[in-house]
Amino acid sequence: MDELYPLILGYTLPYGEVYSVVITDEYQSEDEYSKMFELCGYDVKFSVDERADVRRSRDPEGLMKVGDMIKLHDSERRNGILAGKLGLIVDLDKHDNPVVNVDGAVKMFHRTQIGKVIK
Repeated sequence: MDELYPLILGYTLPYGEVYSVVITDEYQSEDEYSKMFELCGYDVKFSVDERADVRRSRDPEGLMKVGDMIKLHDSERRNGILAGKLGLIVDLDKHDNPVVNVDGAVKMFHRTQIGKVIK
């Protein structure tokens, strides 16, 4: 999964300060997601973007398509109470990140939050 890095995680802290961090590997990603959820709760709005200086072609193997079943990453630090759940991709955002129907709700995810695409 290291082909997904580096990326930028950004969100607003509870007291209004905008926070962003460059994440370079899966271990740092786990730590940063955990920190975000601990500080802001699981309903926090956040963004995950590629660094402009290291853009790669998105999903070059066509791994995620509308209509595919996915399993969210098992990490509760990454996905909170939805960790390990199955979902259906109902759309892809402008960055080719999946919009997933999971547990009866439609939610946006970053591709690093997807554990497996089930074809």
